Parts: sequence; C-alpha cells; structure tokens
Amino acid sequence: MGLTEEERFRFDLTGFMVRPAILSKDEVAAIVDQIDRIKHNSESLPPEHRAVPGGPASVLIDHPK
Repeated sequence: MGLTEEERFRFDLTGFMVRPAILSKDEVAAIVDQIDRIKHNSESLPPEHRAVPGGPASVLIDHPK
C-alpha cells in the first residue's frame, strides 16, 4: 500500500503515521498489559519487555499492514 503525498508529508513532519484498525484486539490488549506492567510492576516482565518498543509493543516497529 503506497502513501499519498499528504501522508508522506505528515510522516516526514511528525515521524509517525496513524492508521485505523491495523492492530487486532489481542495485539492492543497485550501492549496495554505490557505498558501497565511497566508502569506498576516492571519486575514482573522479562528485561527485554521493560521498555517500549520491546515485547508485545515491538510489533509497532514494522507491522506488516
């Protein structure tokens, strides 16, 4: 899927894109859980999951959609 000129401009300006309905409900739930655990009980996570992106949030770096 290519980008329109405006989408490319906004990405170049802000460094991110907003795309609706890219993540599944399960992916969102896993990321929300990870963030909550980082904030409230980071010791319950493996070290590689204690920062974002990492763990479930790593899907945000290069999502296939």
